[in-house]
Amino acid sequence: MTCTQTPVEEMQKRILHAYDHPDEQACFYSGNVERTGSTRLDHLPYWDWSCQPARSVPSNTTCLFPLALNCPQIHTTEGKLWVNPIFEDEDEEDFILELPDIRSGFGDTILQEMATMARDLPAGETIREVDIQSSLGIAELVCGQNLYIALLEEPEAIKKMLTRITDFVIDFVHEMRRVCGPRLNGAGFPFIWSDQHSTLVSDDTLTLVSPQQHLEFSLPYVNQFADACGPIHYHSCSWYERFFDNIKQVRNVRTYNWNTGNSDDPHHIIREFSGRAVLAPHICKDMHLSNDVARWGHSFSDEVDLLSYVLDGMLDNTSFHFWLGEFDEKPDVLERMYDILHERGYSPQAQLG
Repeated sequence: MTCTQTPVEEMQKRILHAYDHPDEQACFYSGNVERTGSTRLDHLPYWDWSCQPARSVPSNTTCLFPLALNCPQIHTTEGKLWVNPIFEDEDEEDFILELPDIRSGFGDTILQEMATMARDLPAGETIREVDIQSSLGIAELVCGQNLYIALLEEPEAIKKMLTRITDFVIDFVHEMRRVCGPRLNGAGFPFIWSDQHSTLVSDDTLTLVSPQQHLEFSLPYVNQFADACGPIHYHSCSWYERFFDNIKQVRNVRTYNWNTGNSDDPHHIIREFSGRAVLAPHICKDMHLSNDVARWGHSFSDEVDLLSYVLDGMLDNTSFHFWLGEFDEKPDVLERMYDILHERGYSPQAQLG
């Protein structure tokens, strides 16, 4: 580390280098918490690679874009903001989606909140990008369950809608970047550090359709978005082998993120995707107990054991950036996870001195 760079600047430099060179072996991790619950970790200058605190936008929600597209607001029984579909049990001509101005309605509410944060946040703090869903995921909420019938019966009408949704989301991301500038952390998920020149796209409809339908109705629009706004942090909760060929066709990827406890064996994913982009799975509390993990044919005593297993699959061209989630509730486990990472030379202390 040169004397002209702060530790934060050096961490940012190393992470950005990994994003640009994902075929070089590296490993980073973030807990995304300022207080871990562990006195020992909290007394370290930097226990993880969270270079800057990233603050959430107050009104951020998974249904951000359906709301911005004027879907009626409702609330769940738990009081959570949600939407009613615009199109349900309708004919083809009724799938014509009118696009509002991005600086109107709920979209403008989000952008105004981000503008206020960009103005008022203390120096060194950033804004965590909002939830950017794939066009097919947005269409699912706009159309309701009727979408899956329409994919079969009205495919061309749905494709026109998906194109319009994609255009809207692209315009929104460009405006969001204008509003936030360098205060934006483009990794909306997982909760790691990135600069403002990247963006999340959450492709969670991946496992709700067949690989063939995903190839036809999601991938082209993910790639249109990636070309216009990338590099992207590509997320889908569940990664299974039958979708690997499709995922490999996603363009302009900075990180791949998946739920370790709800996917195929990470050793298989590591072999297939190392070198293409930084692998950024998340490991959260109790994930070692999931049904998918049990199907790998291994038994893990705890989350530390699971993390060690994932690390053991690392190849010469593997670059990792983990999000370790919810372990402020299990600080003893987090300390042991840190010890594993530090002993392998991946902590800031091991790399920066």
